[in-house]
Amino acid sequence: GAERVVSTLANYWVSKNWDVDVITLARSDNDFYELSNNVKRISLDLAEESENIYSKITNNYKRIKTLRIFLKKNDPDVVLSMMSTANVLLALASIGLKEFVKVGSERTHPPKSRLGVVWNYLRKYLYYNLDSVVALTEKSALWLKKNTRVKKVIVIPNTVTWPLPLINPYLKPITKDYNSKVLMAVGRLSTEKNFNTSIGLPL
Repeated sequence: GAERVVSTLANYWVSKNWDVDVITLARSDNDFYELSNNVKRISLDLAEESENIYSKITNNYKRIKTLRIFLKKNDPDVVLSMMSTANVLLALASIGLKEFVKVGSERTHPPKSRLGVVWNYLRKYLYYNLDSVVALTEKSALWLKKNTRVKKVIVIPNTVTWPLPLINPYLKPITKDYNSKVLMAVGRLSTEKNFNTSIGLPL
């Protein structure tokens, strides 16, 4: 979901003649959604798994240091991070850097997204170093205001393009009556996706 939103926003902004860089810790060869040729794609290749507490500290220190070097070198106007851990890394990497606007973005309802004790603690206190955080719903915004030191929360639902682009592989809905309506929900089977609610919706 976050990857799709990033590609949609990046492609839209470059169409408005903005200079857009998309930076990830992961390698770019696994990208699924297409980016415009005008979007600069940067992979830090620092997404390796941490096996113990020492490697967790070391790996995250490398990520923060590398991101901070990039921010100081490229002098952006606005930096937007996607998802909770990326928001924390941005908050840490940008300490003392005041030349740009720092915006975090929560892509799920926070209490349904299990980060662990350390990340939850960091989110609670370090969101103060961001200029604002985007939430998908009013309920999520209220939670952030009550449970973090966030300065400002803005509610912006997920962006979509219409008509939806056809990206392989894809399947057409199977139905006997082509005039019938089809309700489709797509996502991983985890509690924050709340599929039990959509299944229980009256049709």
